[in-house]
Amino acid sequence: MTIIIPTGPISDAVSQSFLAACMFLSGKMLKRTETRLEEEVSAVTGQLASVRTEIAREMHDLVAYSMSQTALRAQRAAADSSFPPAARQEFTRISSTATDALHELRLVLRALRNNDENSDRTHATGLGTVVLDLEESIRAVADDLSASGYSVTYQCRGGGHYNRLQTAILSRVLREMSSNVLRHADHHRPVTITLSQEVDKARLVVTNGVSLSHHTFPSSGMGILGMQERLSAIGGSLDTLMDNGTWLASASIPLSQPPTLAIEDES
Repeated sequence: MTIIIPTGPISDAVSQSFLAACMFLSGKMLKRTETRLEEEVSAVTGQLASVRTEIAREMHDLVAYSMSQTALRAQRAAADSSFPPAARQEFTRISSTATDALHELRLVLRALRNNDENSDRTHATGLGTVVLDLEESIRAVADDLSASGYSVTYQCRGGGHYNRLQTAILSRVLREMSSNVLRHADHHRPVTITLSQEVDKARLVVTNGVSLSHHTFPSSGMGILGMQERLSAIGGSLDTLMDNGTWLASASIPLSQPPTLAIEDES
């Protein structure tokens, strides 16, 4: 049997038309597949967002509420003179621990609700989820303090260019400063948070009025020591001042030679 393959202008046109048709059909199939995959990804993303929101809501309604009640009851017991001094001191420690845990939980819930998979603001490290945008970290802490009943004013000055280690340490120092606000600050006086950047250094300053009953919450001094140790690791320093009932904490770090130290894991 002999197969005759036509040649010439007509056959070339037919071949080109056939190839064009194949490419057109393949393109439509690829486009249809791409659209279907995008719809599936969008649906799954929506479901995950719904699950994250539901988890955050349940944790807030159950865990955060219980932690808040624990802190309040311990605080009342610590102020009750009918209890012996040793018991009141233990209640103070319980209240402080519960308040710190509630503060940390609120930050986690905020991150859980506002997660953005396309954002590079966060990065999983040994420190947990570290906020790489320092201004975002300040907003988160300010929102948390506002939710706790404080009038908070915060501002960021300067270009805001910090490396990962500087941002992580300043974020942790800020959270310790805010924990001190929760322990000792007067709810009727404002809290200010200021991040300013100069040519060769950055400064983070938090001020708050001190509650008249702050003596019922004795401090071990470990928080201040921890902040000093963190800052000294990158050549920074911490200054504190009590002036006419106002507490000021100021952290500064050099920016001329950004350090390259590794961040250690924390439990």
